[in-house]
Amino acid sequence: MFHYIGLNDIFKDHDVRELNPKIQIIDDYIYVPTNSGIFRKNLAILNDTIWESFAFKDIPIRDFVKSRNKILAITPKSSDSLMLLSLDNGNSYINYTNSHFFEYENFNSLHRISQNKQNPNLIVVLQDHYGVSKSENFGFNWNNLNAWSGGYQEKSVEFHPNDSLSIYYTGETELFSSYTQTSNDGGLT
Repeated sequence: MFHYIGLNDIFKDHDVRELNPKIQIIDDYIYVPTNSGIFRKNLAILNDTIWESFAFKDIPIRDFVKSRNKILAITPKSSDSLMLLSLDNGNSYINYTNSHFFEYENFNSLHRISQNKQNPNLIVVLQDHYGVSKSENFGFNWNNLNAWSGGYQEKSVEFHPNDSLSIYYTGETELFSSYTQTSNDGGLT
């Protein structure tokens, strides 16, 4: 049986639709990105509804990856500050949006960010209408793995947890049919 552990007061109906938050379990905590930053809860204390404001306080966060004290987060913005970098667990941050994401137009949206479990510096991002981009240095440089994504609603991009070369991404076409695409060579083909 499931039981309520909180965050209802943080989310509004439109927030959930816009952010489509993805929970993550890292070490001994569950993390949730919200319109008010990233919140976390200790997994050993699930008998209450108290959450800790963890990173990017009062900043809308759609998704994030974490390596030690470094956090790379994506926001729901479309013209600047698409990506934020913190080197101190989200207490301070800089706009880390690379010009790569505005290569085709002066606006874009980043939907998901995923980290390779075997190499935390290897990251992929699913972006609006331009497919998947990959960084091998925690977001400093990016290259496009495919020029077009296939749909108008991008849903997720993930590395296979046991195979650093396998990348999967999913979405939905304009006719509401789902698609899943994969690369088994790190995005080369």
